[in-house]
Formats: sequence, C-alpha cells, structure tokens
Amino acid sequence: MGSQQFFIPDARVWWVRPSVKFLKEYLRAKPVDAIITTGPPHSMHLIGLELKRALGVKWIADFRDPWTDIDFYAQLKLTGRADAKHKRLEEVLREADNVLTVSWHWAEDLQKLGAPAVDVITNGYDPDDLPSPPEPVDEAYSLVHIGSLSPTRNAPELWRALKKICDE
Repeated sequence: MGSQQFFIPDARVWWVRPSVKFLKEYLRAKPVDAIITTGPPHSMHLIGLELKRALGVKWIADFRDPWTDIDFYAQLKLTGRADAKHKRLEEVLREADNVLTVSWHWAEDLQKLGAPAVDVITNGYDPDDLPSPPEPVDEAYSLVHIGSLSPTRNAPELWRALKKICDE
C-alpha cells in the first residue's frame, strides 16, 4: 500500500494542526479581513477551513489543480476508505466564501462539487517581470512546456516528432 492511503489528503497533512494552532493565536492578535489558501497541497485548505470555523474570518480557497477530479487520481489506486475520505474532505469547497481556480472548465467542476462561488484567474505572467531586453529566442526552433508531464498527460506523438527532428 502506498503512502497515499495514509497521508490524506497529502503528505503535508501533519502541518494542519500546528499551523491552525499558531495561526489562531496570531490572527487573534493581528486580525485580517480574509485568508487565502492555495493548493495543492490540499492540506492547506484544511487549515483555511479550521481558521474560518474558529475565527469567522472570510476564506478564499485557491485550487491550482482539482482534488479528486485531477487526471491521475484513478492511478493512485486508493482503497475505498481512502477514496471516501478524500471526497469527504473535498467538501471544504462548500464552506469557502469564495473559490478560485485557473480554468473555466475546472470552475464548472468545482461548482458541481458544491462551491458556492468560483472565480477564474488563469495562469499568466506580468510583462514587467520579464527581462529587458528579452532573452533571445532561437529563431530556428523553440519549444516550451509549462506544466506537468505525467503518464496521463503523455504525448507520444510529440516524442516521436522530437526524435525525428533530432535524428535529422
């Protein structure tokens, strides 16, 4: 059995209790208007949930990736008990005052899971953060991938095309 059966929702779950304890004291001394959690790791949303419940603070949950709807979730080979716990914990969506995500498709999925309000802020960049003048680009050939490559995101056609280019 893999660690994903025990560390639910993720290996950072051990941060939750000490973080909540520290942050409750800190936020009582230095109140804020709202807190934002971002995940994965989705344990961070458990911290936000507990702070909202304990302090009544507004809470925004930022989902950079889906939780149980992520493309490789089925490959985790979870036990029925572990799967049920993930799905139960994912209900944090229902208690967040607002949910953020990076795509409109994911926003629809999160609303179906019970998120009351979902806003989309797509991945992007700030042109002011880029070097000036810009780094030169190889005019003959450039390839950029931003994101993860996993077995479910594999692109065999791409690898064959790159091999062919390299062979030539």
